[in-house]
Amino acid sequence: MLTFSRLLSWLLRHYHGITMMTIVGFILGSLPQLWPWRQMMSYRLAADGQQSH
Repeated sequence: MLTFSRLLSWLLRHYHGITMMTIVGFILGSLPQLWPWRQMMSYRLAADGQQSH
C-alpha cells in the first residue's frame, strides 16, 4: 500500500494529466459492474393489462 501510494504520488507529480485520465478511465470502466440498478426488473403487460414477469 505504501509503495502504491508513493508510485501514485510520483505519477501525479510528473504525469498529472495522463495519470488522471487513467484513473478516471478505471472508474468509468468499473461503473457497469458496480452500478446498483444495473439490472432493472423487466416486465410485460399481458393482453388483459395484467403484469407478467
